[in-house]
Amino acid sequence: MSFYDNIENNFKNSIGDKYNVEKLFNKATDEQLDALKNLIGDNVAAFIDFYSNLQPLNLPMMSCYTSLCDIKHIIEENTELAPGAYLSKLGIFVFAVTIGGNSVCIDTNCIQNGDPCILIIDKNFLYCDEDGSEIANLPSYVDKSELSDKDYEFTYENVRKFVYKLEDRFTDFIEKFSRDEYENLENFL
Repeated sequence: MSFYDNIENNFKNSIGDKYNVEKLFNKATDEQLDALKNLIGDNVAAFIDFYSNLQPLNLPMMSCYTSLCDIKHIIEENTELAPGAYLSKLGIFVFAVTIGGNSVCIDTNCIQNGDPCILIIDKNFLYCDEDGSEIANLPSYVDKSELSDKDYEFTYENVRKFVYKLEDRFTDFIEKFSRDEYENLENFL
């Protein structure tokens, strides 16, 4: 049984009889895959392979109050909506959304053998206007009295300093997610 068959079976077992859904996934079309690769590049093979084989179709929100986006929604999240449209300029791409509208992202700058790490980012993390973007909403555990104005600049280094890394690899995340092992992901914010 392939990795993708296992993941699909995990989702079916996790969802069980809660939902009357016949087909949870479909294969992405060549056009959809091209659009995804044009957005995020092709150096994240594990992520591209997942969406090639198991693009969410009717997948309900999991118990961790998070939903996976289909390719159309990934493109929208990362080109039209905040914070994804801004984070994508740094190589961080939204692929799932929590019930509160927070972003679960792959980081294409932090990859192990084509497998990107996974971050969770508060929907209010950035303040964006016509003059640019800056970090606005820091986690409560950060001692703001020790920060300078430079710490609020919208740079990759600053973003990574203030967001939570859920997993080192997308494949680890999707395996745990498919088995419904996560509690409320918003607890990490």
